[in-house]
Amino acid sequence: MSQLSYPANLLADNIPYILFQARPYITKLEQTGSQDPSTSDYIRLAIPPQLTAQDGFNYDTTSLLKTEALSNFMNGEFADSAKGALAALMQEVGGIEGLKNATQAMSGKSTNPKEELLFKSPTLRSHSFNFNLFARSEDEAKLITNIIKKFRELIYPTTVTDSGNSFYQFPHEFSISQHPFSDGGNGFPPIPNAVCTSMESNFAGGGRTVLTKDDYFQAIDLTITFQDLRTMTSKSITSPIDRDGN
Repeated sequence: MSQLSYPANLLADNIPYILFQARPYITKLEQTGSQDPSTSDYIRLAIPPQLTAQDGFNYDTTSLLKTEALSNFMNGEFADSAKGALAALMQEVGGIEGLKNATQAMSGKSTNPKEELLFKSPTLRSHSFNFNLFARSEDEAKLITNIIKKFRELIYPTTVTDSGNSFYQFPHEFSISQHPFSDGGNGFPPIPNAVCTSMESNFAGGGRTVLTKDDYFQAIDLTITFQDLRTMTSKSITSPIDRDGN
C-alpha cells in the first residue's frame, strides 16, 4: 500500500483534496468489501481549478400509435379500431411507404405519431480531472513524478499465465471522493466504483518545459478520466459509500 499527497503540505495544512483510492479489481465472484484494506493505494491531490459532476440518462422515442393499436386488439375492439390499427401497424413496419406518402399528399395531412419518451437506463458516468502539478522544491518534483508513475502502474493491466495461455488481469478500480467532506456531505457526489479510461501528462505545464537542476519537470498538467463500472440508481444516491479509510 502506498500513500501519496500533493502538495507535500496537503494534509498538514488541511488543504481540500480529491482522494483516489485504488484497489485490485473486485470480480463478480468476490464479496464486495471483503478485500484487505492494506491492498489499497491512496493518492490525494489538491482540488483542481475546475470540478464538475455530470449525470446522464438514456431515453427512447416511441410512438403511441402502436401502443394504442395493441391495446385495441387486446380489448377485442376490432370493428371500431381495425382500420386505424392496421394503418398504425403498416406505418410502424414501413409497409407500402409510397402509398402512405401519396395518401398524405392527397389529403394534405400527415399522421400524428404521438411520440413520447420512455426511460431506458442511466448512463455510465464519465469523470475527468485536470490537475496542475507545480514543484516548489526538488522533493516535490520527485513526489509529482512518483504520483504519475503510481497512477500509470495502477491503470495498466498485469499479465497472468494459466495452462500455457496468457491473460490480462484487470487493472485496479477506484473510489473517488472529495475531502474533507466525504460521501457527498457538501453536495459533490462520490464515485464508488470506476476505472481509468485515459490519462494524459503534459510535461510542458503552463505552456513551457522547465527542468529542475536534477532534470525533473517542474510543472506537469495531469488529465485523468474515469468511467463508472456500474450504473447508478436512486438508492446509490441515498446510501453511504462503503470505502476503506479517508
